[in-house]
Amino acid sequence: MKKTNFTVSMPVTLLRPILTPIIVSIAASLAFIQSSYSSDSYASNIESKIQSAFGDKPMVVSDYDDQLKEVLVDSKVYFTTHDGRYLFAGPIFDTERRTDIIALREDQLRQAYLNSLPEDVFVNYPSSIPSKHEITVFTDIDCPYCRTLHGHMASFNQRGISVNYIMLPRTGIGSESYKKTQAALCSADPAESITQAMQNQAPSPNSCEPLQVTRHMEIATKLKINSTPTIVLPNGQIKLGLVNPDQLIALLEASKQKKGGN
Repeated sequence: MKKTNFTVSMPVTLLRPILTPIIVSIAASLAFIQSSYSSDSYASNIESKIQSAFGDKPMVVSDYDDQLKEVLVDSKVYFTTHDGRYLFAGPIFDTERRTDIIALREDQLRQAYLNSLPEDVFVNYPSSIPSKHEITVFTDIDCPYCRTLHGHMASFNQRGISVNYIMLPRTGIGSESYKKTQAALCSADPAESITQAMQNQAPSPNSCEPLQVTRHMEIATKLKINSTPTIVLPNGQIKLGLVNPDQLIALLEASKQKKGGN
């Protein structure tokens, strides 16, 4: 018997509804793959361009808004254009929010870092009434202005201000200030020992590992604080130097309003 071959021909008009979605789907997939590759490659090139400005220092880059990227290097804040061409290291004033966005971000990061530290890192002088404010003070036992500031401690506490000390012996490791600070921090009551040291009553020698004072100095170094007294307000703002209770209350109220305005 002779075999007969049959060929079935389907009109193009009938194939079109079947093929069109398939072709569109393939094209979309290819476009997505190409777009993802191009986007990743573009982002990598931008980060490489930014990294070249900082050498081998680790950095974190994130989008700040549709015009700027934020660059964090060693707790220092920079901004760059999205293409990485222009890098801004100085103040950047936002005319709509009427604030320096670099100072604002540094304040926020400073306070976030302090908030992340264990409570027992600090030497605490708690408010004697329900606390209204909490500040961090970088201080030195042998600093005259620090001693004057410490003399206001009772008034600070009576007005609802809790004070957390970070000790910063500015004369460095092994100095007399360092030894007195270590002895105070190793005592059974560090807060009282520091108060006595501020009044020229040297703490009794105490033998313990100098981990606490070293930790305090590391915190100061990380935050780039090298003078005393330095006050960090609740919104992360820094106030250098001596203030009396009235001045501190005014600073705290102003910082609260600024925080609310941001």
